[in-house]
Amino acid sequence: MKVYLESFGCSASQASAEIMKASVERLGHELVGFNTVDQADVYICNSCTVKYTTEQKILYKIRRMGERGIQVIVSGCMPEVQLEDILHANPEAHILGVNDVSRLGDVLSSIEQRKKKDDYKEKNVLNSGLPNPLASSMFHESVPTPIFTSARSLRAAISPVRTAL
Repeated sequence: MKVYLESFGCSASQASAEIMKASVERLGHELVGFNTVDQADVYICNSCTVKYTTEQKILYKIRRMGERGIQVIVSGCMPEVQLEDILHANPEAHILGVNDVSRLGDVLSSIEQRKKKDDYKEKNVLNSGLPNPLASSMFHESVPTPIFTSARSLRAAISPVRTAL
């Protein structure tokens, strides 16, 4: 897959970005530059929450990439303190916290498997001349979910359990 990685913030954030770049390449994915971001399958945003203007820029990019059909992975400190804002910008964003950089390969594998499955369905089912399978519930099978899927599921997992008093 083609991956565009953008990093914001401090030296720790920049170090994490270098680790992620090496991981992306080691896994056989192609890193694309700013001039070819439209060709990316995945946008990795290594985020920071230090400056308000930077936060707004990050949220805009997270939303915009999702609207373009590019899978979004948000890493760094922003998901840990502004999860609701990320959810609002892109409910389908994949989340990696500050200490989860080592899980990047798992997220990329999950995205790649889903992409292959979608491509297969599109080539072999949608173009077969049969009735639209998307109208049938038999094609809405669940995809195995990794430990971290989307920001929405992360929020559900970390939300406190409410008990009746």
